[in-house]
Amino acid sequence: FEILPVVSDPQSNPDVAIREAERLINVEKVPVILGVYSSSIAVPLAPICNQNKTILWITIAISDAVVKGRHLEYVFRPQPMGSQWGKTSVEMLKDNLSRFGYTEPKQLRVAVIYEDGPYGTSVQAANLEALKKYGMNMVHHEGYNHKANDLSALILKLKAAKPDVIL
Repeated sequence: FEILPVVSDPQSNPDVAIREAERLINVEKVPVILGVYSSSIAVPLAPICNQNKTILWITIAISDAVVKGRHLEYVFRPQPMGSQWGKTSVEMLKDNLSRFGYTEPKQLRVAVIYEDGPYGTSVQAANLEALKKYGMNMVHHEGYNHKANDLSALILKLKAAKPDVIL
């Protein structure tokens, strides 16, 4: 059989993505939707595809909220969840303290910044949990709007906090 691609552009907008998914499922009759980079798009698309028994094969969107606890039979994402990225990034710091010239986790100065969408919040929540677990010194923690054009105020705060590492 022949595979014919049907291209759709959600324009990085969850509302447009929902309309496009519904068009692909109901009008184009596609059996598989492949792609989805943005977690803010994947979160609402997952239950729509599942309800319509249309496979959603997610290539990137790592927010835990996409799949965790949702019991979706038609949604697949073959990479780690955002919380796993957050946890392992802190574990990497713990395992490499000597590279920073430190012997104890509490010596390391860590800042956590994150975009306020599903992706960023899932990664930062795991960062915070792991930082606390290992007793690392968090010197700054702040989210920013994913549509922000100017992060200069955040940069100034980071400079003032003098972190060794920015997550």
